[in-house]
Amino acid sequence: MKLIRPSCVSKFKCDGSKCNSNCCREWEIIIDDDTFKKYQRLDADGSENILSNLKMMRGFHYVQLKDDLKCPFLGEDFLCKLQKKFGEDCISDLCASYPRVSYRVRSENDEGHIEEIVEQSLVVTCPVASKLVFFDGPLEFEEVSFDDDLNETSKRFRMIFDWTSRVELAFRSRWLKIQMQAIGILQAQNFDFDRRLYLLLDFFSRLDKYRDAYVEELHEMDETLLGAEISFDDKILSGSTQFSLKLHMNFMTEIFNELYNFPDDQIHRNALRATFFDARQNFLPKLIEKYSQPLENFLVNEFFMRLYPFTFKFDRTPEKRFLLNGEFFVVVYKCVILVMAMTYISRRGNFTDDDFMLVMNRTIERIDHNRNGLNMICDKVEEKFTSMDDFTGAMLDL
Repeated sequence: MKLIRPSCVSKFKCDGSKCNSNCCREWEIIIDDDTFKKYQRLDADGSENILSNLKMMRGFHYVQLKDDLKCPFLGEDFLCKLQKKFGEDCISDLCASYPRVSYRVRSENDEGHIEEIVEQSLVVTCPVASKLVFFDGPLEFEEVSFDDDLNETSKRFRMIFDWTSRVELAFRSRWLKIQMQAIGILQAQNFDFDRRLYLLLDFFSRLDKYRDAYVEELHEMDETLLGAEISFDDKILSGSTQFSLKLHMNFMTEIFNELYNFPDDQIHRNALRATFFDARQNFLPKLIEKYSQPLENFLVNEFFMRLYPFTFKFDRTPEKRFLLNGEFFVVVYKCVILVMAMTYISRRGNFTDDDFMLVMNRTIERIDHNRNGLNMICDKVEEKFTSMDDFTGAMLDL
């Protein structure tokens, strides 16, 4: 078994004193069945104290938070009382894994050899992990080989999601090459972000043509797409790609209002457009330049963690699945930029690294959890844009 992860993952160490135990308050903390059974087998005093602080919801056991919305097992030193008393084996899989996200893909190459790869990354809703992801230099990846099952090696790998079914059969032996080629595009610092994202969309659009390919055609893809030199010139611009600021602001205003439950009326639309226009004219380019490395790391981490371009199915237009995944990815980035601008204004220009991490945290939370934000963006991307040229004309200033 092979483990691939950004090198910052191995540097992570939970320290509640640095983040006020952010993950031990307000969140629903699920207790897996194996851990619940361990609690039942403890001595009477230990078992009663733990079980009395659990509740059953939707067929699962959860921690019953206190009135102040803190976990009852959180100590004054911001450490877990259960782990201190009983060891790491007595905390739930969720608590032991967070903020790590792990998934496996079982693949078969053209010669029939089976390979299993586990990828692990960090979610930026944890402030300590967020600082590592954004401010520890460019994201680099490391590869570690294991002879045994990672589930048995460390409790930190007890939650490994099998994402094999997300990868089409034609790409089962090439998904990692595709992923690393795309990450190479995102890290091409000789291009600005909009050009990198255009190259990414162009790469995905061409990949879509090989979704039902035979082995011979896939070998052609290996030669023409995977491992190809990253370049950008006017020759790759197809059709009309003239950027329309009006279309961009209209679309992003619609997305923003949905995510933040703002009234969708002309007054609020005009106010948001005016604010964003002012930001683009006066300070946003310099702010993006200042945080170019953290922004790149955000894109790379988000891309790797969600297994792009295999993340979403898009059943209505499966022939454009990879392109639509890329377009969704671009919209998420543009949401981040818009929230950065709004935060900069609210801070009266005093925008700090902590503000940057807060923007990332809150934006991803909104997209993941608010009114099914993931599906909302997917639907709007699929409905609004009929071609890559339509999308890039509204979203990328080339």
